[in-house]
Amino acid sequence: RAKLDYEESQRKKICPECGITQSFDQVRKRQKKCLDCGVLFKLPLVWNDVKAKFMARNEQTDLQNAAVEPQTAASPRPSRRRHYAPVSRAFLERMDLAAERRRERIRRANAMRPSSASVGEARPSRGAGWSGGDPRLN
Repeated sequence: RAKLDYEESQRKKICPECGITQSFDQVRKRQKKCLDCGVLFKLPLVWNDVKAKFMARNEQTDLQNAAVEPQTAASPRPSRRRHYAPVSRAFLERMDLAAERRRERIRRANAMRPSSASVGEARPSRGAGWSGGDPRLN
């Protein structure tokens, strides 16, 4: 089972010299060096390997954006906010009706619940089943 999990894994170490993947048996025996080259196995892509290039590109982009920013400050940018269709009054009325029904259901459930249930007493069921009306409003 463990061998199958390892074979399906995407995080296998490889030899940086010859490119051989570390086998499950090597992982199990804790062999950290390639048998052919004697070089330590490494993960194919590690943050420390790409960090310097990434940070340099990031700084370069920030400098370019800072140079362009004063030019674009004069011209207003169009808003990126989404425009939604106006909500109809009927929809809001249905939402208010549904909220009122929920409040009433909670009020009835709290009224049926005893203030202190003693041991052995049967509690009333909290039957919040289908009322027979419009299912969207339950």
